[in-house]
Amino acid sequence: MISSTDDPENLHPIDFRFPMADGACLTEHPRLYQTIKRYARWVRDDRYAKVDNASVHATLVRNLIKTARYLSENGIYSFSEFTPYLVEQFVEFARYGTEAVLGASEKMRAYVARVEGQTDAKCDLHGGFPTLGMRPEAGNCVPKHRVDFLDYQAVGTEIGLPGSQIQYCPQARWHLVNAAVKYGVKVTTPPADEMPEIANVTVQNLTTWLDPIEGLYAMGDVIGPDAVQLRPFPQGLSTVAKAKGTGTVRTPTPSPRLALYFMEQAAIWVTEHASSLIAAYERVAKHYHQSKRQPGTTVSDFTADDELPFEVSIHQRQRGHDLALGTAIKYLMAACFIIIATFTARRHEEILDLRLGCLRGNDRDGYFLKIYIEKTLQRKEWIPVPNIVARAVEVLLRISERARAATGSNRIFLYSSIKSGNEKHFSFTIRSILNEFAKFVEVPFPKQVGDTVPMPWHWSPHQFRRFFAILYYYRWHGASINVLAHHLRHFDSEMTRVYITRDPEVAAIWTDAEWGFTLATARAIVANRDTGGGMGKKLGAYAQRIKDKMRQMVSVIDPREVATRLKAIMQRSHIVLTPKPWVDCSCPRSRSAAQRAQCRKGKELPKDVVGPDFSAANPTVCKDCPWALISSSKMQHYDGEATELEFAVASSARAGTLFGNLEASNLVSLNEVRESRAGRSGDVSLLDVADEA
Repeated sequence: MISSTDDPENLHPIDFRFPMADGACLTEHPRLYQTIKRYARWVRDDRYAKVDNASVHATLVRNLIKTARYLSENGIYSFSEFTPYLVEQFVEFARYGTEAVLGASEKMRAYVARVEGQTDAKCDLHGGFPTLGMRPEAGNCVPKHRVDFLDYQAVGTEIGLPGSQIQYCPQARWHLVNAAVKYGVKVTTPPADEMPEIANVTVQNLTTWLDPIEGLYAMGDVIGPDAVQLRPFPQGLSTVAKAKGTGTVRTPTPSPRLALYFMEQAAIWVTEHASSLIAAYERVAKHYHQSKRQPGTTVSDFTADDELPFEVSIHQRQRGHDLALGTAIKYLMAACFIIIATFTARRHEEILDLRLGCLRGNDRDGYFLKIYIEKTLQRKEWIPVPNIVARAVEVLLRISERARAATGSNRIFLYSSIKSGNEKHFSFTIRSILNEFAKFVEVPFPKQVGDTVPMPWHWSPHQFRRFFAILYYYRWHGASINVLAHHLRHFDSEMTRVYITRDPEVAAIWTDAEWGFTLATARAIVANRDTGGGMGKKLGAYAQRIKDKMRQMVSVIDPREVATRLKAIMQRSHIVLTPKPWVDCSCPRSRSAAQRAQCRKGKELPKDVVGPDFSAANPTVCKDCPWALISSSKMQHYDGEATELEFAVASSARAGTLFGNLEASNLVSLNEVRESRAGRSGDVSLLDVADEA
């Protein structure tokens, strides 16, 4: 029992008899047990923490016990082996609370499947699920009206966790209760119709998970050799908590490669398929509203076959047709949603509430979209968007025209039925159509940890808030997104980044994506060792030093661990990665960095100037910059630039002119970079290592 400093009667118990992954209790693992006991003793010491409240004290220790259980799942029974790489992995679980840290949902699904499999063979009274009446002491301790109720303690024993923890694991409890009630087992609270989503914990809650880890590092002098040996949060615990402890629900993040593919397919639908599909939609609807339905009528009766991107039927999917017209229109609206979500990073409810008059601007001067910022500003804000978003809004305006006229609504995510008689109008819902659309456009199946074969990705509207950050960081790294690239050629993505990160939640998502990109960059450097550019060579040397030091310590050289340590060096150096077509700029936002940047060479810097000047940056300027990172994925841009210059230099009209001499000099500079990267097309792709992250 522990009590509050100023209230001795405020008592909170701590139970150290928590099962580890091997089935033994924490108390049977002395290195873990003694470390946690020492932490519980010293966390009240002013030198390490200022904890006076018994509830806070108990929460910190209980979370550290669960952290020990997490480590034991990885075969680790000492906090001294809690390396920066493992800490990063742990944070991704801790941000979703107890259920994710303990892996309770996965354990419960396996338990339920096992019990139901045995039930089919044995036909037990309660389907094999334990009830309170099955306890040996049931006759003495359990009231008669409770004997058929589910025994959570017995279930906990089966899955290797305390039964008391199931109440803190909503998905695990849902799987259990949903299965048990089918066999007549009674429960206090019946299951919901749908499985609950796991909430992303708050910043304050996440801090209670991470603070003990930081404490085990700070208390190294009193805890001894089993303390955390390397600083767990080089960028600061509060920074990590703010970035990872903000969100709504647990939404798995698709890999950059997967996200970029889906973006590209959405762009193709909006720019290439929309006109013909909407034309067919309008003609068919007009015909059916003016005359009776005639059996055998097809879309081909109203539209030439070569106008449509694929075979389309009118009412339902038919043999020889790829898609029903009504479904195609909903897929087109889904594509519009994806494009808008990608460039605004808004919540799906805010996007679906877009209204008539939400777009202003033109192709020459650019466009702005007016959208409601619900949770922070609580007002509508104009956000700069590329032309392709304008195309998506225009498509939605055409699709919703009849529904808006009939209902009087000014919302643009509306559509109408294609039926004779009474026309019906509907509000578009994105949840029900996303995965169907992804399947139709053949989004690749990723192979995740634990999968024996690639499995379909489950898409959720929440995931699209991250898409713009993915596009911003990864679009120049071997991704084939030609349609998007065409529409983004004059778009200032940096300006949009500034606008959308005014929302603290989006800013946290952005920081999370930035860290992921930094880690992917570090992994690529560790794998390639010969990344070009001033900073590429410097970081390559750092990576080699880390490996050499690990060899001296007789440590196993795990590339992931090397990359995590290299990432920590990059963050301590205040490196800010900004992707460009020809380089990844790593210039920090400081005056001293600006003075060394090639893009500011020869310029007198005002006092308030920091970082690079991208308006003066280009391939020939950046190639000699100490902040440049040049990988093989950038060579496509250098090849294109060199081809254009070769044509210009070969022109007799330019020979001997000032411009001709400048172009010839630039061509020499570009070829130097191309030759230095020759034969390295086999370098590890940043998208490949991002997929592994």
